[in-house]
Parts: sequence; structure tokens; C-alpha cells
Amino acid sequence: MSSGSASVWGQSSSPSSWEELNSASERAYEAGHYAEAEMFGLDALRLAEAFVAPDEHLATSLNNLAVLYRVMGKYTSAEQMGWKALTQDEKNLGEKQPSVARDLENLAEIDEDEAQYVEAEPLHHRAIAILQKVSKADDPALAIAGLNLARCHANRGSFLEAEPLYLQSLASLENVLGPEHPTVAIGQGNLALLYQMEGKYAKAEPLFIHSLGILKKVRGPESVETARASKNLAGLYSLQGKNEAAQQLYNQALPVFQKILGPEHAEVALVFNNLGTLDYKSGRYAEAERSFRPALAITEKVLGPDHPAVAPCLMDLADILAIQSHQVDVEPLYLRAVAIT
Repeated sequence: MSSGSASVWGQSSSPSSWEELNSASERAYEAGHYAEAEMFGLDALRLAEAFVAPDEHLATSLNNLAVLYRVMGKYTSAEQMGWKALTQDEKNLGEKQPSVARDLENLAEIDEDEAQYVEAEPLHHRAIAILQKVSKADDPALAIAGLNLARCHANRGSFLEAEPLYLQSLASLENVLGPEHPTVAIGQGNLALLYQMEGKYAKAEPLFIHSLGILKKVRGPESVETARASKNLAGLYSLQGKNEAAQQLYNQALPVFQKILGPEHAEVALVFNNLGTLDYKSGRYAEAERSFRPALAITEKVLGPDHPAVAPCLMDLADILAIQSHQVDVEPLYLRAVAIT
């Protein structure tokens, strides 16, 4: 990563130049340097688009940027790149290829991030149908696709469909990748979230703890995956009334999200909101206000001022201001929340 994109552009427009840019983008992504990954990724895309006969390089660049933009919370850009990648792969390879299934999975995950579960589910089913035709039964890609569909079922509230699919897919994945693979750990964390949604806290907690332990060991304590696992366990502790333990975990996750994802990412807003809720429960109203304000500001910026997710942020801030007798500021917030809902 010592050389910038300018030195690469000074070379010939050969596939090796594209590969160098693409590799630089992937290394930056894995290191959590998303702005740098975007710079190299866009350079690689421009080079791929300049090829006389577009090949798999173009689809790869588009897909990589779609994944990157999703992680960065830039969902409109992620969708645009994702659909272009799908179109390119279908054109070059046909509709029944693993690359097409990957593109469909990525698009489904973007929809899920935006709570568009109805749109996401058929994309997951299309991806699984392709993988069942072209992959072996023990292919990790098929098990991962099963985990993704299970997560979509859970988020839609279809718990009876989600649990057996989680268990089947996790068993398959553990057999192939081993019990301490990060993908297995993330899948276990998602199964724990399902149990939490069902109120089965005793089943959820050991899975959350195990998932967090593996991710700390394999990814390190300052990775996004580890921070997300900390946040999820904190959510369970909050529901159980273990407020100090929850606050400690949220405070561990917050700086990691801010550093890697950026200070105005949706994950950052969520942690601020959850910290505000804990302070509110504990009667620390001034501290709660200091968390609810950035939660609202970030959510408005990321999703837009009229997005449904903004309404509860407005209500939280209004409630905490009302308790502190800041009545002048309260009514406009309540009115905005009602208008959105």
C-alpha cells in the first residue's frame, strides 16, 4: 500500500494493472481503510470500463464496490453497483453461475440493511437455487446462502422457518470450515439474535459469548465483526437488566465503529441510541441527551429526515428533553415524529 494509484496508472492498461488496483482495494478493505479501498476500487473500475472487450474484471470491480458501499452505509451507490454487477455477470457467464448467485446475495443483503425484507427474500431464493444446481452439497457458499436466508426469515418474524435453516446451515459450515471460523461465529451470533427475538435469552447468551470470543481471537478486538458481536451481546444484557455490562460492551464497540466505518455511519447511530437508552433507564438524563442527539443527527443524514427510522430517534430525544423540562424544544420533535409515522 506504499504506492498510490498514480504510480499504477503510469503503467500500461493491462490486466495486471487492473489486478494491482483491485488487490490494493481489497487489502485496504480488509484492513478497514474504506476511503482508501474506494479510491483504488474506483480506479480499478475505470480501468475495467476502458477495456475494449469487457470481461470478468468489470463485474468484479462493480461487485467489490457494491460490497464496500454497503459496509459504508452508502446504500444507493451499493444498489447501483450491485445491479450493474449482476447484469454484467449474467451477460458474460449466463444466469446459472456462482458469480451470479454471489451478486444476488449481495443485493439481498443491501435490501435487508434497509429493512426491505420482502424484496430481499426472493433474491436469496434465486441465489440458493443456482448454488444447488452448480455446487456440491458441502460447498460453503451454499451453507452461507442458507444462513443469509435464515437471517432474512428471522428479520421478517418468520421464526419457525429461520431456526431449522440456521441449524442445518451452521452444521454444514462447521463440518467444512471448522468450529472457530469467523463465518461460523457470525452465523452463531445471528442464531443468537433469533433466540433473543423469541425471548429465549438463556439459549442466546452462550451463543453470543462464544461468537464474540472467536471473533476476538481470529479478527482481533478492533475489527468491525468483533465490535458488532460486542454490540449484540450488549443488546441482550440490556434486555436482561444488566446495564453496566451492556454499557461497557457498547463503549468498546463505539470507537471501533467510529474509526473503521466513520463517525456518521448507521452502526454508530445505533450504538449512541442504545447508550442513551441505558442512561435514560439509569436516570442519567443529561448523559442520555448527549447520546440521543448524535443518534438523531446521524440517522437523519444517513437515511434522510423523513425515513421511518428517524421517528423513534425524535421521540427518544423529545422524551428526554421533556423529563428535563426543556418544553420549548419538545413539541417540534413530537410533531415531526408524528408526521413521519
